[in-house]
Formats: sequence, structure tokens, C-alpha cells
Amino acid sequence: MLFEAMLEAIDKAEKYIFLEYFIVASGQMFDILFEHLEKKALEGIEIKLLYDFVGCNVPKVLHKDDLKRLEDLPNFDMATYNPLSLRLDFGINYRDHRKILIVDGNCAFVGGINIADEYIHRKTRFGFWRDNGMKVYGSSTFSYLLIFAQNWMLSKKVGLDINQYRGEEKFEAQEGFIFPFGDGPANRLHPAYDLFYSLIMNAKEEINLSTPYFVIDKAFVKALADKAKSGVKVNILVPGIPDKKIIYWMAEQNFSDIIAAGGKIFKLNGGFNHAKTLVVDGTYGIIGTYNIDYRSMFLHYECGNYMYKTKTLKEINEDFAHTISESGLALEIKKTNSFKKLLGIILSILSPLV
Repeated sequence: MLFEAMLEAIDKAEKYIFLEYFIVASGQMFDILFEHLEKKALEGIEIKLLYDFVGCNVPKVLHKDDLKRLEDLPNFDMATYNPLSLRLDFGINYRDHRKILIVDGNCAFVGGINIADEYIHRKTRFGFWRDNGMKVYGSSTFSYLLIFAQNWMLSKKVGLDINQYRGEEKFEAQEGFIFPFGDGPANRLHPAYDLFYSLIMNAKEEINLSTPYFVIDKAFVKALADKAKSGVKVNILVPGIPDKKIIYWMAEQNFSDIIAAGGKIFKLNGGFNHAKTLVVDGTYGIIGTYNIDYRSMFLHYECGNYMYKTKTLKEINEDFAHTISESGLALEIKKTNSFKKLLGIILSILSPLV
């Protein structure tokens, strides 16, 4: 449904289409998207694409012929974030993990969905692929324009005239509030981590967290465990079929403390959970590109929406409740042997690099 809404917005573009994605992979989703972009490019619509080098090249998922098809489009410009080179650069550890589509400055899409076939169920990887995203309108879109301009400048070394791309369409006020935000390694602040942590610490009744990965510091884990001990319902949804087994095993070490405190860990039956959401007390929440791991919180460029009393929060919670009702519950994490304990200590030291 989200991809269809994205295509519909692209088809209605009158000025420009900006795309920023961690992964752009050759395949059916790319072909469909290209068909719509080509049509708009031929109409004279300005199109810019920013993609992450590692996301598209480790492994190689964007084929040369498709890259050439893009480069040959009229009114099209493209940038690659932080490509590998022979020069020693520790900044290569920083990646652009954002997934953003902006159309005419009037609407923007954000969430976990990249441009690859598994995201639209045209390809099976790790069973059923669960994901989500959100469309925002009006003034919220301007925040994503600023976020896009940041990494376009870093990658292309050319600034965008922001005022030139401001939206003109006005929309009626909606229920609740939406606050788009971005994060990255360019400063010493960690607003995403602080926001997630603060919401959890202030929970009174229920915490519903969906994430593909859960490799984070002990303070974050302890916050969830303490809330569970206090009587707050703590529900965490993770993949049933992991894409990276070692990282999933590392996550299980963190699950033990939460389960022991009374929290519940749900594993998506027969599939991979890539949706990234947090809803607290049905009132506050986040949807975006953030995994609960060191990379997303401290090393990647990410983005998302903080929400208060919005319709979308209700929809996320309803979908979450339906999903966990059909998911397996991890009642306990078995005790590990001495070798795995030692491995766990080593991996916990290396976890910020995972």
C-alpha cells in the first residue's frame, strides 16, 4: 500500500521529486519506480536521487545498466553518499540509512522501506517481510526537505536553495502533533537515543516496540526491564527469521533481562520484522528509520516522526496488536554455556561496530 501511495504522489508531481535511500536495488520495484520517474522526467520534472554507497554496493545490488538508465534521464541528478576509496577514512563507518521521498515540498514519505523487491513482496528473503512507513503533508514536509538538503550537500558538495523548493499547498489541521527529526554522527548530540529513552522512562501503562535489531547499551535495556518490573506492559516485536544470526544472538542476551522482569518478546512467525516503531501509552510514539542498535542511534544518518495523539499512532498500535497476536512468544531465553558467555562478552565490546 505504501509503495502505491508513493507512486501516486510521484505521478502528481508538478515541480520536483527528491529520493534518499540506503538501498536502491535492481529488480521489479526498481523497474516500476523507474517507469514512473522516467515519465515525470520527460515532462520536465526535476528529479534528484541520493543513495548510500555501502547500502547499494556491499553486496552489489544496483546493477550498472540500471545506474546508466538513471543517468540518462533528462532533468535528473544523482549523488552517492560516502563512496569507498583508497584513502584511509574512518568516516566510512558512517552511513546514510535514511529512506525519504519528497514531492513538490507538499508531501513526504518516511519509514523502513528501501527500494528492493523484498519490501513489496516480489522477492522472498527470510520469510514474510513486515515493514511500514508514513506519509506527511504540509509544513512537516519542509523538515524533510532540510534533512535531504543536508546529505545532498555532504555528497554532492552543492547546496540547495531551500526556499526554491518550499511547498505551496496548504492543508487543514489534523488531530495531534507530528514533529519530524533527523540525526547523524556530525554532532555530539544523540537526539534519537535520548527521545526513545525518555519516552520509555516516562511510560505509565504500555510500551510497544517494533525493531529488526536489538543491540543497544545496558542503560536502554535496564530502562525497559525496570518499567516491566514496575507493572508497565512491555511488548517487543522482533524477527522470527533473523537475517544476521550472530546479531540476533547478541539481541537475545539483552532479551533475558527484560523477560526476567516480566516484559514480553514476540517473534514474528515465519518472517522478518523490519518495521521500526515505538508507541507509549497509546499517546506518544516514533516511526522512522531507526533500529534499536548502536549504528542507528550513534553512527548513521537517520530520520523519523515523533508523534503525539495522532491517528497514525492508533493505526500503528492496532497493527502491532494484530501482529503480536499471531506471533510466537519467547517465554524464556535458555542459559548459555561458558563458550557463549565468553563470546557474549567479546561481542558486547564490539557491538558499537555491528
